[in-house]
Amino acid sequence: MKRAIRTAGRWLLALTLAASGTGCARGGDPAPEVPARTYANPVSLPDEWGEYGLGDPFVFKYDGYYYLYVSTRDTDAGIKVWRSPNLVDWHYEGLCTEDPLTTAAYAPEVRYWNGKFYMYTSPAGQGHYALVADSPTGPFKIATDNFGRTIDGTTFVDDDGRWYFYYAGSGGIQAAPMTDPLTVEPEEARPARTWMGGPRGRPCSSAAASIT
Repeated sequence: MKRAIRTAGRWLLALTLAASGTGCARGGDPAPEVPARTYANPVSLPDEWGEYGLGDPFVFKYDGYYYLYVSTRDTDAGIKVWRSPNLVDWHYEGLCTEDPLTTAAYAPEVRYWNGKFYMYTSPAGQGHYALVADSPTGPFKIATDNFGRTIDGTTFVDDDGRWYFYYAGSGGIQAAPMTDPLTVEPEEARPARTWMGGPRGRPCSSAAASIT
């Protein structure tokens, strides 16, 4: 008899929980819609560099479209670019440059300035070149000699219009002022801090430096 009572009690508890759960679902916010498509890392796109994939991706927005540039496989020249209206559907636009100097072009980045598109890349991590084009899909042409600064360079334009070139150096993240989009000055910017701020201001790296 006790066993029957315990069994009945378990069923009653289960039904009560099910009913309460159903009530919460009906009375609460509607269940989110399941997206028609999902993705999983690593992201892969048609026409990527084979086993090299989409190394060092850089996304640049211009005139309502997003442009994706990636590092070039060590054995090849040229830089690939894709275009997307929504960051989901990507169309391969081909090589935006085929210059031999872009063999193993690492971490290409693009900035639009006064009607021109400027690209900065570090072939095999051996210094940097700047390239210029009239369109985000190129053709980009080499516009400078190799101006060094190791690898993984990027530009920053301050509110006062001054340009800076950041890069990965022996002392961590380093920076140098620029007189224009194609000229990096020889001196280094003076470090103001030896850390990089993380969430809620907490340091997340001791190898970075900001500038004043």
